[in-house]
Amino acid sequence: MAQPNTARHTEGMRCLVTGATGYIGGRLVPELLEQGHEVRVLARHPERLADRTWFDDVEVVSGDAQDVGTLNEALADIDVAYYLMHSLLSGPDFHNIELNMARIFSRAASAQGVGRIDIVEDRLVGIKSREVYEAPAGITLINAHEELENLTIERDLARYKRRVESEWAELVYDGLWFSGLKRSLDVFINDTQRYVSGDVRVKLHAGQAVVTGRRSDQSLYDFNLATYDTGDTFDQSQAKGFIEIWSLPSKISARRDLA
Repeated sequence: MAQPNTARHTEGMRCLVTGATGYIGGRLVPELLEQGHEVRVLARHPERLADRTWFDDVEVVSGDAQDVGTLNEALADIDVAYYLMHSLLSGPDFHNIELNMARIFSRAASAQGVGRIDIVEDRLVGIKSREVYEAPAGITLINAHEELENLTIERDLARYKRRVESEWAELVYDGLWFSGLKRSLDVFINDTQRYVSGDVRVKLHAGQAVVTGRRSDQSLYDFNLATYDTGDTFDQSQAKGFIEIWSLPSKISARRDLA
């Protein structure tokens, strides 16, 4: 049952934090509050949060995240949900519990209309067919994974992988899961994932899974190089020579075309 918030904010987003009793969740909540967001937490044992300094500043939903009704209540009118839960069990039921939690997350995303695909596609024999799919968890994870790749994979490798992905998808669609080409592409794709790891924040709303934040210890992003501020470490004067060299083929072809 939801408890009334005693200090609601008037700015920012409405955030749901699951796993607030954990290490990450317990540190995320005060950060969100400090940034002016409204925070709701879902906890199986709310009494374990009573000693937190931010307890009176959040709305608490008491219940089990494996219960669909409780999760739907917690997600009502939420802009951003932080999924920070995992089973603490290590016995034979660990896999089933984790799988059930993932399925509940999928249903929650589906309720927001995420992952509905309506397309006209070409079957293997050339017949066109209209298909409607629902893959909320899949679409959410794909969007999040692509953002991690954007952060951790070099440009040329990322561009080439996009072409390989298309070929891989066609092979699977055509039923060639065990083909030699598919196996070879698997090796390439697996190698590209060597440094793809990190955290992604996703907003599920109005039929979309929108990435609103990403971070990784393997990130290739350097703010000091990428910023356009006066304090950046990139010597902008070096760009002039590069532009001259890079544009030479275009200048030569343009001269020929204008002759």
